[in-house]
Amino acid sequence: YTAASMAIGNDENLSRFLLLFAIGIAFGLLQLVWRIRVPCGEPVRNETNAPSWTLLHEAVHDTNFTRFLAGLCAGSAITAAASFLPLFMKESLGIPTGLIISLEVGSGVGLLATSFLWGWAVDRYGSKPVLLSGISALSLLPILWFLLPRHTPLSYPLAMVCAILYGAANGGWIFGWYNYLYVNAVPQERRTSYMAIFYACFGCANGFLVIFFGRLLDFCKSLPLFSSSIRFDPYSLLFLITF
Repeated sequence: YTAASMAIGNDENLSRFLLLFAIGIAFGLLQLVWRIRVPCGEPVRNETNAPSWTLLHEAVHDTNFTRFLAGLCAGSAITAAASFLPLFMKESLGIPTGLIISLEVGSGVGLLATSFLWGWAVDRYGSKPVLLSGISALSLLPILWFLLPRHTPLSYPLAMVCAILYGAANGGWIFGWYNYLYVNAVPQERRTSYMAIFYACFGCANGFLVIFFGRLLDFCKSLPLFSSSIRFDPYSLLFLITF
């Protein structure tokens, strides 16, 4: 991200983005070559002789699993809203493109600096307290994004602080729900059917929320209510819904 930020700078010429895409494709192919050499990965035999639909029915009617999945899908609204942060930083805060890319470095620093702490907390106190701590911290981020100063020298430094906090809070959320999913929510003897439901619901929720938020922003930009004030722009409604 640091290299990409330096490469883009303040120049929004499309050729620079295409160059970064080409470099990314090259690294993706390199990853593919190395992963081919990784052992294992053989297909797993069916867990039981029961029909697949019976196993799926059992997973759907597992109250603990469905409650966890519903909460997880709701919590993914924050990460879906974060997809539009670059647009918010550019349009509402006036931060140059190159600096916006560098904010991803801040998120990575926040995640890296707290990963061992979150991992220790999961082992020491369990996954649920960490999960709740992470999502509670993430829920405050939309308020901080809303309060960021617009078009001032402080916009970028404070946005970087928010990026670091986002990475740290997101680490707790991810560590918590990953651990709870694999240790508590999904029985090992039924993992194939449960994980099928999990990936289907979680993927659909993430996809739907990104589309919904995008259409919402387009709709709000056409309303005079949100164009009459710099502070209460269409992103303000997005942050309110996310909170």
